[in-house]
Amino acid sequence: MKLFRAGLIFSLSLALVFSAGCQKTKVTLGEMEGNKYSNDFFGLSIEKPESWVSLSQAELAELNQTGKEAIGEYNEKIAEKIDLESERNLNLFGFWKYPLDHIGDNANIGCAAENLTIAGFLKIKTGADYLSHTRDLIIATGMPYEFGQISSEKLGGKEFAVLPMTFTMYGVTVKQKYYARIIKGYAISIYITYSTDSELETLQGILDTIEITQ
Repeated sequence: MKLFRAGLIFSLSLALVFSAGCQKTKVTLGEMEGNKYSNDFFGLSIEKPESWVSLSQAELAELNQTGKEAIGEYNEKIAEKIDLESERNLNLFGFWKYPLDHIGDNANIGCAAENLTIAGFLKIKTGADYLSHTRDLIIATGMPYEFGQISSEKLGGKEFAVLPMTFTMYGVTVKQKYYARIIKGYAISIYITYSTDSELETLQGILDTIEITQ
């Protein structure tokens, strides 16, 4: 369980609702209706399987803290700089196959948004730029990640940069794919975490339900 939580810190952040500069539409966390998540500001919707769990903001914050502590075991300086309560970060949704107290593999998918203007990342113009920055940050922690090549895939008919990675601890390997696209000055990150081909197939089915207008 800790292994799945530790690998998510770069995809999760404590969410706050705020108005973004001079945007006419207020940024929100979106909402769940039944099994469907939607966010009008980012023009994004996705459906979770009936049996899967939709995490609360409190549970996402708990994962953030666990991930920060895991990073601290490898690099205390970077862990200290991680500001989980910064208004630049939003947790949009998190769907897990089982509740967080499940022992063993627990495939999941989530989405976060980072305000690039507040973050000062003015040179990041594309999803590929953002994933390259994220990869460099992870490497700097010294955590046992291995990375594939940044490529591109379409989600909901829109182009996303995608970075495959694996995280190994205690002889167990967890796989992740990290998708990114810039929308309205935010880096939108959709990430999946899995261990088996069967889990990946299920997650791909969830990704296939994405509708995005931005």
